[in-house]
Amino acid sequence: MLMKKIFSGEFSDDILMITINQNAGSLAEAEIVDSMKQVTDQAARPGLRGAVVDFAHVDYFGSLMLESLRHLWNQLHAQNSRMVLCHVSAIGREILEISHFDRLWPIVSSREEAVALLKESPPAEKADA
Repeated sequence: MLMKKIFSGEFSDDILMITINQNAGSLAEAEIVDSMKQVTDQAARPGLRGAVVDFAHVDYFGSLMLESLRHLWNQLHAQNSRMVLCHVSAIGREILEISHFDRLWPIVSSREEAVALLKESPPAEKADA
């Protein structure tokens, strides 16, 4: 059976649009780690303004998902890039608030709002070649 990747990423100009495609529990640890590795590789692009993480297909997530997002954020932060979350369910928002990740990452209603928020800040400086 062919499984859909947990995370998928595509670029919209200088913003990486990341979609969480499905709920993933602790039993999917290898798949989460592998799928996030592919996204973090994409996020290494020089001049990346930031990333939008879209939770539209996910109602609930656990600590492994939070750890994966923190890993992505650490990489983005080191590049002077930002991360914004959108379409987070009420339960998802509560998880982010309890874990205090809502203090690190803005949470907005839509991709459009997330992109607008990222575009308010200057793009990350491009790395020297």
